[in-house]
Amino acid sequence: MVPAAKEGRARKKTPGEPKTAVQSTSVAKPKAKPGAKATGKGFARKSSPEATESFHDEIADLRQLEEENARLRRALGEKLRSENGVLRKRLGLN
Repeated sequence: MVPAAKEGRARKKTPGEPKTAVQSTSVAKPKAKPGAKATGKGFARKSSPEATESFHDEIADLRQLEEENARLRRALGEKLRSENGVLRKRLGLN
């Protein structure tokens, strides 16, 4: 009596057997699209001058917001310190 072969399990290869097409491990590389440049992770589109200018405008806006934020934090800190001084005097903690 011959034991039935289990499904989903491949038999072991002996050194003299040739490889079959199913065992091929080569992977097709993606083709480059027009207007794309090669990067470490594949292909990326070249940015247009308008997109680059828009990006720089957004960065400039963010820098202005950061500067305004820092200025407002300083002003708020000064106001709170003076208010705390007044409250300490009123409570007699000074």
